[in-house]
Amino acid sequence: MERQRRVYFSDSVPPLPYLPKAQKQLFARPAIPTPDRQSPAAITTSSTSLSRNGGYDEILYHPLDHGKLEFRLLVLEPGFGNARLKCRIIPATLRAPPVYTALSYAWEAKVLHPTSSQKDVVLQPGEIEIDINGNALRIGSNLGEAMRHLRDRYHPQTLWIDAVCIDQNSTVEKNHQVELMRRLYRHASHVVAWLGPDFHQSSRFLDLVLQLSSSLDQRERVGLIWNALHDNSFDFQSAFKSFFRRTYWYRTWIIQEIFSAGRIYIQCGTRKISWSDLVSFYKFLTDECCGIGYASNGQHVDYLSESSRTYISHELKKYVSYAHRFRDISTLRSSKTKSNHDKTRRRLDRLLFDNWDAMASDPKDKVFAIFRMASDSKLYNISLDYDLTVREVYINVVQNFVRIYRNLSIILPKRPQHLEFHLPSWCPDLSSTAPAFDRVESSPPYPFEVSEHARKYCAAGPGSEARVRFSGQSMYAYGWRADRIRSISTNADPPYFEEEEEEEDLSIFSCLCFGQSERRVSSHKITQFDIWYAMHRRDILRSFKLRQRHGSKETFSEYTHRKHHEFWHILIRATTLLADDSAYDTRQFRRWRENRDVGYENTATYPYPSMDEVMTPVLRRIVMGLGGIKINERYSCFFLTQDGHMGLGPRDMQSNDVVCILQGCGLPLILRWNGLYFRLIGPAYVVGFMHGWFITSYQTKYGPREEEFEIC
Repeated sequence: MERQRRVYFSDSVPPLPYLPKAQKQLFARPAIPTPDRQSPAAITTSSTSLSRNGGYDEILYHPLDHGKLEFRLLVLEPGFGNARLKCRIIPATLRAPPVYTALSYAWEAKVLHPTSSQKDVVLQPGEIEIDINGNALRIGSNLGEAMRHLRDRYHPQTLWIDAVCIDQNSTVEKNHQVELMRRLYRHASHVVAWLGPDFHQSSRFLDLVLQLSSSLDQRERVGLIWNALHDNSFDFQSAFKSFFRRTYWYRTWIIQEIFSAGRIYIQCGTRKISWSDLVSFYKFLTDECCGIGYASNGQHVDYLSESSRTYISHELKKYVSYAHRFRDISTLRSSKTKSNHDKTRRRLDRLLFDNWDAMASDPKDKVFAIFRMASDSKLYNISLDYDLTVREVYINVVQNFVRIYRNLSIILPKRPQHLEFHLPSWCPDLSSTAPAFDRVESSPPYPFEVSEHARKYCAAGPGSEARVRFSGQSMYAYGWRADRIRSISTNADPPYFEEEEEEEDLSIFSCLCFGQSERRVSSHKITQFDIWYAMHRRDILRSFKLRQRHGSKETFSEYTHRKHHEFWHILIRATTLLADDSAYDTRQFRRWRENRDVGYENTATYPYPSMDEVMTPVLRRIVMGLGGIKINERYSCFFLTQDGHMGLGPRDMQSNDVVCILQGCGLPLILRWNGLYFRLIGPAYVVGFMHGWFITSYQTKYGPREEEFEIC
C-alpha cells in the first residue's frame, strides 16, 4: 500500500538506556504472543499493538475471515475543534455492508511546482497521535486534519480509511483488502476526496465553482468568471493552479477510488462540493476557451462581443492546462457507462501508460491500484501479491499482454529505467516517484500515434501476430532485419550558409521569423529542420548510386523527387501529435512538391547535379509554417539508413544500430547488438515501413525469410 503508518504506545516501557548486551537481555521486554493462525488464505492476524495498561491481552487488529469478505471500519467518536481524536475499530462484511463514508486522501498534502527552482509547498507537515481502542497510533497530519473535519460534534461517524483499517504489517491481509477496495468504495454511502486545508484562497475558488455550477443562466455564468478575472482581492490564477496542483490529483490510488465511487464530494478545508459541480465548472471553462456558450436548453448562444470572448478565452487558456490530471480522471470515470469504444480505452495497457506520471511510494501499486478497474482484467493471470518483486510484477504484465493480444505494442513506450529493478530493455518501467511537468515526460507515451480516422501503423503487415517466447530476462521474437543506421542528427554537421547569399525573399523572411536585422541567415539561428534537410540532401547522391548498383531503373530526377516527398512525411510526423492522411492533400504540401530543389549541374559530379544542402527561401517558409516539433522529444532524432531510408527515432540511438520489424509490432524498432544479445532502444518512424510496404517488397525479393531476435 502507498500510505504508511507508525504505531506508538504512550504507556509502553521506555527505551532502555545504554547497557552491555548481557545486562540488556535481563531487562528485555517479553515477546508478544501470536494467536494460533487458521489457514493464511482465509484469516490473518496481527499483534502490532498493546493494551493501554501495558499488558498483552488486547490486539488492535483482530483476525479477518476473508471467506466472508470481512473488513474493518473506524468509528470516529464525537468531538469538537482541536480535541484529541478518539476512535474504535469494528468488523464488518461486504455481504451486508453497513452505512459508512470512505475517505480518499493523500498521506502528505502538498502543492507541486512544475520547476525545480521552486520548492513544493507542504500544507500539512508532520504526524499527530490519535487514540484507537485505547491505544495511541501515529498518523499523518493531513489525515488527522481530514478526520477533524469529518468528525461530528454530537454523533459518531463511521469511516473506512485504508491506512488505519488495513493492517499494513500483514502482507496476506493487504493482498486481500486491496482486492476488495473497488467494492469498498462502491458500497460506501459516499466518498469524501480530501485535498487538504485551505490554501491560496481555495475556499473562494470552491464558492465560485458552486455558484457557477448551480446557475442555469449562461450570461450569469460568464459574469461570474468575468468578475473573478477582474477582482483584485481574488487571485483566480493562483487559486486555480494551487487547487489542481495538489498532491492528491497525482496519487495513483485515487484513480481507482474515484472511478469506483458512487457519490463523491470534494472537500478542501471547510468547503465541500460535489464531483459533478467540479466537472460542470471545468467543462464550462473549456467551452469558453473554444468560444462556445450554451443556454440551459443546450442551444448555442452568442452572448459576448468578439473582443470580450477573445479576452476570456485567452485568459482561461492559461489555467485549464493545470487541471490535466482532473480532466483525465474525470474522463475515465465517465467511461463506466459509455460504449465499448470507451472500454477499449480502459484496457490495462492504456490505463498504465495514460497514468504513467501518477505517484506511488510502492512501485508495485502502479499496477495493483489500476488492475481491477481495467476492462480486460479478467484475461490477465495476475495476482495482487505484495511479496512479489517490482521486476516480477512488471514482467508479468508484459507477458500476459503479449499472450492475450498476440501484439507487442506494450513494449513501445520507453522511459529511462531505474537500475535497481533490473528490468530487461523490453519491459517498460512503470514506476514514478514524482509527476512529470516537463514536455518530454508528459508527452503521450506512444510517440507516433495517428488520428482516430487515419490508417493505423502496421509495419509487419495487417493482421500480423507476434511470435514470441520468454525465458528469464530474454524475449525471443521473430521478425526481419530491415536496415542499419548510418547517420543521426544528434551528431550531424550543420548546413553551410554561404556569406554571399543575400536573396531578398530570404532576408525578409529571416527578419520576420528571427527578429534580426541581418540580410542573410546566420549559422547560429539554424533549426533542427535545417540540419535534417542538410543530412537528407548530402545523402541523396550516395544512396542513388547504391540503388543503381542494386539494379534500380529509377532516374536521378525521379529519385530526388521521391526523396523530397518522403522528407515531407518526416516534417508532418514531427510537427503533428496525431498524424493523418489529410496532411498530404493541403496547399502547403502542393507548394512543397512544386518547389522541389533537384540541384544544379556541376562538371565535378556529372552526370548528376550538385545538391544544395540549404533549403530555398520558399521551402524554408513552408517549413516554418508547420510550427515546431510536437512529438515527444525523446523520439525527435532524425536518422538515415545504409539503404537511404529516413526516419525519426529515440535520441539515444547510435550509428550501426539495427532497424528491425517484429511480427505483431505496429512500429519498426531500433535494436543494439552488444555481442551476446540485442537491447531494445525504442520504436521508430521510418518512411516506407509503416504500412507493411517494406515487408511486402522484402518477401517478394527474398521470400518469407525471418530470424529470431533475442532481446534482453
